[in-house]
Amino acid sequence: MDLLTIGSIALDTVFVVTHIPTGHFGARIKHFGTYFGGRAPNVAAIAAKLGTKSGIYSLVGDDFESSGYRSHLDKLGVDLSGVTRIQGKKTVQIFIFVDENNNQITFAYSDLLDHWKDLQVPVELIRQTRLVHFTTGGNYLLNVDCAKNATELGCAVSFDLGNDPVLEKTDYIRSMLPHVKYLFMNDLEAKKHVDRLGLKDPEDILNFGPQVVTTISISPETHTHIFTREGKIAVAHPIGSGEILIGASDAFVAGFLVGLSNGYELTECGRLGSVVSSFIRGAKGVQSKMPSWSQVSERYLKTFGSRI
Repeated sequence: MDLLTIGSIALDTVFVVTHIPTGHFGARIKHFGTYFGGRAPNVAAIAAKLGTKSGIYSLVGDDFESSGYRSHLDKLGVDLSGVTRIQGKKTVQIFIFVDENNNQITFAYSDLLDHWKDLQVPVELIRQTRLVHFTTGGNYLLNVDCAKNATELGCAVSFDLGNDPVLEKTDYIRSMLPHVKYLFMNDLEAKKHVDRLGLKDPEDILNFGPQVVTTISISPETHTHIFTREGKIAVAHPIGSGEILIGASDAFVAGFLVGLSNGYELTECGRLGSVVSSFIRGAKGVQSKMPSWSQVSERYLKTFGSRI
């Protein structure tokens, strides 16, 4: 396996609203729908679609099969041997409210959280993979143990900080960083994470262990930045990519990690992530607009003038 993702599998209900209200005021829902989601499966599914052998370590409820989610991931070839069903429980439910200016507010429901602490480090799964990617959800103590184990077994560790409430535990982030090689966060999340760590800039995180720190731009007007000890790489969005909505970070990470698995240089990985994320713009469900490798290759050539 090239890539193992660890985190929550979820069913996302996305509400597109006129605006995000404040206080006791309301807003009109323009349309809504439920889609296959969760940051770990988003990354694994997109990577699999692009030809990378991926798997997931996670918990699900009884509705994982009845919703069609298992069948969807099976068809993509995602390894689900690390997915455990908890009988009588529901798969994580995420409720996302987003307006046309990409302002968002998210709520999560899960009766699986208490079961994560009963899981063991999936040593054999980690032993079989080259890169382990951690996302939101799960149990932070288990994540730290898994990251330590991956490092000991010679696997590269990737970590997307995201917006999980557990990330308010600064000790969790500090415990993960020594084991992380590739760290990701979008530019809206970056300032809060940097502040929590008592730092000034995202590149300061390099002093805590990561070799690569990436701040992902969710706006086409700004660049994504990849920080290393050798300097900074700026990556533009594809021409005409427009406003990028829900799932842009997951899609970028998936493209970036696919690049790593293919042996590409960091600049190419960043560009690949940017191109993959551009296909997700406007998608209410990340996995409903996953591009093929030929589509990505064509847009990469058109945007950057070289072949991938």
